[in-house]
Amino acid sequence: VRAAIDSGITFLDTAQAYRTSESTLGRALRDGYRDRCLLATKVGHTDYSPKAVREAMENSLRALGVDHVDLYQVHSWPNDEYPIDATMEAMARLQEEGKTRFLGVSNFNAEQMEIAYNIAPFHSSQPRYNMYDREIEAEDLLYCLEKGIGNLPHSPLGKGLLTGRYSAGHVFPK
Repeated sequence: VRAAIDSGITFLDTAQAYRTSESTLGRALRDGYRDRCLLATKVGHTDYSPKAVREAMENSLRALGVDHVDLYQVHSWPNDEYPIDATMEAMARLQEEGKTRFLGVSNFNAEQMEIAYNIAPFHSSQPRYNMYDREIEAEDLLYCLEKGIGNLPHSPLGKGLLTGRYSAGHVFPK
């Protein structure tokens, strides 16, 4: 991590769901490295209740060893068990408290982004996007363009499909 920052990498994206990545990253960001990058993390992976959003932020800040993150994102697609508006209200409160500078969503479609944006105008969307997965181009990217929302695509190399990792005839498990 330090070598990456020393080489000019300025954006670090992690998540509570990535096992020990936050605590590992937190150790690497000591000794002035935190101030040299934009630090992003994500809330949970399934529970988006206001209580879980707040607890996840507190856990992330503790694991990262920081008092705020630059970008806090709703991880994964929305969970119908938790209304988007309640989740985004909780996210907005964390922003108001200075625990994050910016808000983001991940895998929301244009309709879901509109609901979220009307509650808490967010700054980034993290969709799956690559040469194989391009369905976001028709509506979702246009929505982001209209609202000035930045995109941080995940899986840009198709989880290995675009890297030569798999040869012709490879059979994937179901």
